[in-house]
Amino acid sequence: MTLVLDKNLAHRIEQSEVDALSSRLSAIQGISGNPMDVQIEKFGNAASVTIPDLRNKGVHQALIDKRLQQAAFQACDLAVGQAKYASISQNNMERAGLQIAYTKAIWVQRES
Repeated sequence: MTLVLDKNLAHRIEQSEVDALSSRLSAIQGISGNPMDVQIEKFGNAASVTIPDLRNKGVHQALIDKRLQQAAFQACDLAVGQAKYASISQNNMERAGLQIAYTKAIWVQRES
């Protein structure tokens, strides 16, 4: 079976992922004193999270693996993620068995 993912469906899936993640992270960030030091920054439709004490310890890879396990448990036949091209996040996703479906260029005007 070949699954064809059109641009509209990909965008809807991406947006639902971003909305769910943003909601959860906002709730964590709102805990009195922000004990996990969650920082949320918006970059277009993406959310970026940094927990300084947990960097470079395999947390991202573990999260990807857990999500894929949950997707398999729920009999999903499609998993979608996003990462900056040629980033550590992309490497982690590829190590988990994912591959690039498409790339998106973001163009900015050069400063004179």
